[in-house]
Amino acid sequence: GLARSEALEAWESAEEAESWACQHDAEDLEGLARSEALEVLEASELADEADGGACHFDAEDLELLAQLEALDPGHPFDLRIEGDRPILVTAPHTAYLLRDGNEPHVAEVLTERIAADMAAEMGGAYLSWTHVQQLRSSALWSLALRRGADPADYLDPKNRDPNYLLADEVEANAWFGELRCLASAWRERLGPRVAMLHVDVHGCR
Repeated sequence: GLARSEALEAWESAEEAESWACQHDAEDLEGLARSEALEVLEASELADEADGGACHFDAEDLELLAQLEALDPGHPFDLRIEGDRPILVTAPHTAYLLRDGNEPHVAEVLTERIAADMAAEMGGAYLSWTHVQQLRSSALWSLALRRGADPADYLDPKNRDPNYLLADEVEANAWFGELRCLASAWRERLGPRVAMLHVDVHGCR
């Protein structure tokens, strides 16, 4: 079942790879371990059980979500340093993400492998969502569709599309905080005028 799926096992081994994460604001990380969306789903599951109509697949997804909560590393991003060159390759849409006032962005799963391989080949760095966040968003998305609900009501409100923010939100956004932190580290190590390259990988879903 989904409780110990191959995807979950793949996450456990993938998280052993080298990762370098910046310090996040407490406000950005607040509630990541237990999102409002997950609490809503648990309440909904209890209501289903009371009616005797609990869905088998819903139960599996909720079990997976509970296990992912326990495995959550405490920050939503996977930042890997593959070499010493000031090149950053990002894959911002590897999870299902909210876009304020619009339909959520569906996951572009293959962009993770493309971006990670590019970063390794060029000896730079890679940034995307952790495998926990990817699997959580996928389970929440599946639950919403199976129940005929709007996925925007189920996804974690902190999983927002970094390419779909208001201009005045960028400064406080955790994703862009990672970019600034990495750029600052490169300037400190390689000089204040070092040239840097950022490659942002997207799919077509």
